[in-house]
Amino acid sequence: MRLVLPLVVLFVGCGRMGLEYAEENTADLAFEPEAGWDFGELLPEYEASVHNFSLQSVEEDRGAYVEDAWLEGDTGAFLVVRQPEVPAVIEPGRHVSMVVRFKPVESGSFEAQLKAVDGNGTRYRRQLTGQGCRNDDDNRRCD
Repeated sequence: MRLVLPLVVLFVGCGRMGLEYAEENTADLAFEPEAGWDFGELLPEYEASVHNFSLQSVEEDRGAYVEDAWLEGDTGAFLVVRQPEVPAVIEPGRHVSMVVRFKPVESGSFEAQLKAVDGNGTRYRRQLTGQGCRNDDDNRRCD
């Protein structure tokens, strides 16, 4: 009779695997534009607008670590059409883009927040707003 025992492997090391750079050497993150973004007034179902948000290192000699980046809020009207692969280190002098599209689904006000977290645990938020206009006379223009 053969006895089969489970094999348990224990990894011992310093710090968390893959995050040493982020915890010890990361620069602050620049999330631009620094203010929120208003996409303005658009005709529901017919018009859309996009805006590019940039994530980059504040320092010229150290990269910035981006833990996560995401969109919260009216995601029926707002959509991230270009998402960076995160977690990631953004090398000095380089940037990654997050492109957000606003396409209102009906008339009214819409809000969302574009959020990011860096390797230092700092949270960033950019307020997004947009307006779906009314088109009462079917001329495909805001009334």
